[in-house]
Amino acid sequence: MYNSLARKNQNEYRFLFVQSNGSQLQDTTKLVEKENIKPSIDSTYTFGDINKALIKVSTGHSQGKVVVTF
Repeated sequence: MYNSLARKNQNEYRFLFVQSNGSQLQDTTKLVEKENIKPSIDSTYTFGDINKALIKVSTGHSQGKVVVTF
């Protein structure tokens, strides 16, 4: 599923699974910076529209990160 979607959109998907601990998060930060990895942003909401953002995430309809600005 992800391979065909990636080819269609000329993207490359890779997965990295980590635990929420300082050491792994530091290593992940270094990797993201070194490889210049850019996240996929689906949509951006203002803080006033936070309920819309939460609905988008909870229904599984986002195709990337959902950003809330303050």
